[in-house]
Formats: sequence, C-alpha cells, structure tokens
Amino acid sequence: LPGNPVPRELQHARRLLERAGAMDNDMAYAALAELSLAQGEAREAMQWTQVYLSLQEIGKGEHRSFERRGYNVDLLLRAQTAWNKAKIPGDRKAR
Repeated sequence: LPGNPVPRELQHARRLLERAGAMDNDMAYAALAELSLAQGEAREAMQWTQVYLSLQEIGKGEHRSFERRGYNVDLLLRAQTAWNKAKIPGDRKAR
C-alpha cells in the first residue's frame, strides 16, 4: 500500500506461504497462486492453482467445497487467462 513503511519481501512471503501450505493450510496455495498472478508468472500461477484445487477435492467435504466454489472458478479462470496470454512453450495451444 502507498505509504507502507515495511518493504515488500516477496521471496520471504513465498517461503512463508509454502511452509503454511505444507502444514495443511490449503488457502496458502491459493495465496501463492494470487501472488504469482500479480507478478505475471503464469506458469507458477497455474501450478499453485492446480495444487490448491486438487486439495479442495480431497477429503474436504461437500459443504466446504461449496463455500469456495465461486472463488475457485474465478481463480482457475484468471490463471488460465494468464497462461493463454503467456503462450508458454510446451502448451498445446501455443503450437
């Protein structure tokens, strides 16, 4: 934010989010996807989105999945849009 006296330490933030994800905090993976999207890293954003969404499907219960369904769809669409714009080598559509 403008005027924030604390400098942005994105690498440190990534490490903390990765640790939180390893400790069963599935929203940390969504935050990693959001961070990657904000930095224009389409491949990373798609990878973290896929990790997050796969965890949403495994043993989380129908109610919890329904609560986040709108966000999940939005995150996937934004990651896919970034992926398509980046035309990452190896992507079948880019050929």
